[in-house]
Amino acid sequence: MYYPLYAVCVDLGIPFCTQVGHTSLLRPSETGRPIPYIDQVALGFPELTIVCGHIGCP
Repeated sequence: MYYPLYAVCVDLGIPFCTQVGHTSLLRPSETGRPIPYIDQVALGFPELTIVCGHIGCP
């Protein structure tokens, strides 16, 4: 679903930033576990700069 966004990031030379880690007490943490998801993106877009940070709550 986000592959067009990754391609635009590559074209513009900007990094893709995403949340990793615990998301919230009342939310599932699946989205905070990027592997294997980020691995697949990195393999598909080797020129894409990917920043994974714990930028959410708490």
